[in-house]
Amino acid sequence: MIDNRDFTLIKGDREEILSAVHEALISYGKKLISYNAPLNLDLTDVHHNPVVLKCQLWTPDNSEGVACFGNLEDGMPFLVYRLMKIRPFEITRVSLEFDIDCEFNYAMRVFHHIDIDGNERYVRVMQDPKWDFWEQGERLPFEQVDKYSERFIKKRLTDEMILDYALALGWDLRSPDFWKSSTDARYYEWSNRKIG
Repeated sequence: MIDNRDFTLIKGDREEILSAVHEALISYGKKLISYNAPLNLDLTDVHHNPVVLKCQLWTPDNSEGVACFGNLEDGMPFLVYRLMKIRPFEITRVSLEFDIDCEFNYAMRVFHHIDIDGNERYVRVMQDPKWDFWEQGERLPFEQVDKYSERFIKKRLTDEMILDYALALGWDLRSPDFWKSSTDARYYEWSNRKIG
């Protein structure tokens, strides 16, 4: 079964990023559990509406910044927008397909980039139930725009294209070093249930 996984890539100083993420999360008024531990990514721990929300942030050995992975199937875009209100960062969100046996199945690939000035570029293909291609914002110089007119809509934005785009921005997700961290990762957990 193929399913997508979302990653948020934040450029900048590790401590500034972690401090801003912490501030963003506590601003929701939830009781947070946070701790540092060695990186242990579980790509199968993703759900539509989990009782406990989780995210982990790590500094990839091959990157200058922090990567974030959460257990919510949409990749927690709310965190990105809250983070940008606290402090502007260059942020890239990607949604990639993985061969994973999981509880839900839908197809969507996304490249979403926000520069330090808040300018956004969003490109997406999604099956709902037919394939749809959508883009917004000014195209970036490294985009493979010739592919955006492919006859088969699902081929207009592929995993390989997204990985190329991320690489052009300094994030080499193809390298095993992206999935390793010499420093402990930061983990957060909080209840997804409303009180009262």
